[in-house]
Amino acid sequence: LAMAAGSFVIAAPRPSEAAPYKVYSPHVVRGENEVEYRGFHDVDDDGSIGGTEQHVIALGRGFTDNWFSEIYSVNGKDPGSSLRHTGFEWENLFQLAEPGQYWADFGLLLEYEALNRGSPDEIAIGPIFEKAIGPWVTTLNFLFEQEVGSGRTSGTTFAYAARVRYLLRPQFEPAVEFFGEPGRFGHFGSFNGQEHWVGPAFYGSVGVGTGKKLSYSASCLFGETSVSSDNRAILRLEFEFF
Repeated sequence: LAMAAGSFVIAAPRPSEAAPYKVYSPHVVRGENEVEYRGFHDVDDDGSIGGTEQHVIALGRGFTDNWFSEIYSVNGKDPGSSLRHTGFEWENLFQLAEPGQYWADFGLLLEYEALNRGSPDEIAIGPIFEKAIGPWVTTLNFLFEQEVGSGRTSGTTFAYAARVRYLLRPQFEPAVEFFGEPGRFGHFGSFNGQEHWVGPAFYGSVGVGTGKKLSYSASCLFGETSVSSDNRAILRLEFEFF
């Protein structure tokens, strides 16, 4: 996996259609099944930015103690257009060490997005880091994205997601989230020309029967640059069962 990650970064992709809007934890539960919804909506006075949306529905399963896999159906819309199906995504999360084995917990995310005809597909790979100190849990995701197939654009795009969460109680855990996409390596440009958001969030989960759980989270992000939307509202729902 490490060799694959290294060769990927050297290779060359297009900027993604939207910066990340989920922070991944490196932990995997064997035998856990999941139905997930995730979506965001951008709000901005600029009509070329406000109204952007993406919504995904996914089915996933923890196949081993170290591997969780999910298939997504992706739907999105640009400002002024209608919502449409844009493609499918295969996502794989690998837990690289036992929780607490090292100074932090580590994982690896590997994605393949098959877009509708006329657009190149995209591969993304990146490390995940998580560190708990008392009730505070800090999680970092770094993502390296590359286009593949006909019509691909050269260059490796870098994106990130981060979260600081306070484990107040299972039903409600306040957090702060950070998301961004500086752009292609060697072409980041000025900070004001990059996409960056930060804002408050909350997480929680409740049991809904034996071996079943509903997890939820939401964020209200604020754009930090002129090319970022003024606000990004995010909702995530996961139904987990064995």
